[in-house]
Amino acid sequence: MGAYILSSRIKTMKKYFIYLVFGLLVSSSSCKKRICGFDESQPIYLGKWKWVETSGGFAGSIETPASTGKEIYYEFLQNGYYIKTENDIIIEEGEFQISSQNCIHQNRVMPTIQFESQTELTIETNDTNTLYLADENADGFTYKYTK
Repeated sequence: MGAYILSSRIKTMKKYFIYLVFGLLVSSSSCKKRICGFDESQPIYLGKWKWVETSGGFAGSIETPASTGKEIYYEFLQNGYYIKTENDIIIEEGEFQISSQNCIHQNRVMPTIQFESQTELTIETNDTNTLYLADENADGFTYKYTK
């Protein structure tokens, strides 16, 4: 009789354990998707960003607004639309999408921003005041923007 009660309790415990594991899986999958620390429910890239510098390339050059005479802004809107201006003139606008890909600079999956113009840049920052975008190649450029 004691073995039957013990066997019955073990079966009940197994059933509760399965329910617990299933519940944990369901609750963890219902959370907002995060990509490398980027919480998509609070996208840091939204807003208006001022270009500060471009660096990199084969020669390792650095360009700034002072060296080029250009004031460039990206504005990312919540409806998936962007506007790029240069010296207060709209030079590009359209839709953008956020996805993810393996980043060769960070050696991990990172969020990317795909512009309607077919340009795709990796978002390499997690700072609400500084946005680093980068070409996804070894001799590419990194673009620094601030709010």
